[in-house]
Amino acid sequence: MYIGTLFPNNFRFVQVLRTLIESDRYQNIPLKAKYLYSIVRDKLELESNERESHNVDANGRIFLSISMRHLAQISGLSRNSVKKYLLILEEFGLIERQIENVQNSRIFVKRVENAS
Repeated sequence: MYIGTLFPNNFRFVQVLRTLIESDRYQNIPLKAKYLYSIVRDKLELESNERESHNVDANGRIFLSISMRHLAQISGLSRNSVKKYLLILEEFGLIERQIENVQNSRIFVKRVENAS
């Protein structure tokens, strides 16, 4: 079966920001870490759109409350890989993570900067 239009409505896509691919600033981030950033960003946007009340901290920042197990499941990566790539994303300033409890973390997604 062929796709009849360029943008079929029955699919959901996770977008990898072009800046993550093209910018010199993010050149040393592994592709799988960029993929994980894109999944976390997409999941946060989905939850923000689906809920009337978002997860918001005392400073008004929206966050994703998620377990490493669930992130591994939706990304297709191992839990160890998820932990490794989240650390890389933190080092590059793309996310901030806070431990909520034994299973869940709060993940704050930061904006990608366009500078090279």
